[in-house]
Amino acid sequence: MHLIRSVLILCFVQPCSLGEGGGNLILGGPQTAQIHTSCEAYYPLSLGNNWTYEGIAVTAVPAGSGVTWRVDKVIQKGGRNVFWLWPKPTDGDEEHRRLMVSKSGVTEVDDSGVEYYVLKCPPQIGESWHVTPPDQSSTERAFKILSLSKTCRVREFRFRDCVKVEEDRGATNLRIVTTYGKHVGPVRIEYYAPAGQGKAKKLLQAVELKSYEIRNQ
Repeated sequence: MHLIRSVLILCFVQPCSLGEGGGNLILGGPQTAQIHTSCEAYYPLSLGNNWTYEGIAVTAVPAGSGVTWRVDKVIQKGGRNVFWLWPKPTDGDEEHRRLMVSKSGVTEVDDSGVEYYVLKCPPQIGESWHVTPPDQSSTERAFKILSLSKTCRVREFRFRDCVKVEEDRGATNLRIVTTYGKHVGPVRIEYYAPAGQGKAKKLLQAVELKSYEIRNQ
């Protein structure tokens, strides 16, 4: 699988709102810091909601074509809604994400059935948590909230009250930094790879939100 395609697949995700490329300025949420009681605002999941991302050129890596993640199915699991997100176009591997959202956080279910938080709420700077799989069926992960209640810019968009989360994947030594825009979802994903012993990890690729459609929240 091509690098750009792999990164786009990895990234992923209020009143009806629609964001499109082409010069629009989108404001998402209040600018002042506040206590957040639910993670639903940071990843609004509902049937039909979709987000289109595009790879951004970094060093010698060219920019990539767009991939749209869409909530195409919702099922019940233990009284909770599980939202299934599929990428389009797909490369035939049927890669998808399964997400759940509650007041305590956004939870992902991996292929082996392990559930883990990708974002905890209310978010607090410096809060960290680890995901240790019961066996070798999935990757060990470490998460940390780097910042919150800040304005973030992505392309022509400007989002207020953003949360930035770092994820370190132990086995692969990959570092992923995801920025969530309030009332929108993930707006920028950065991938860092090892740069050699004793050196900081270098930015391998960045994926940014190009357009989005939030039907319900």
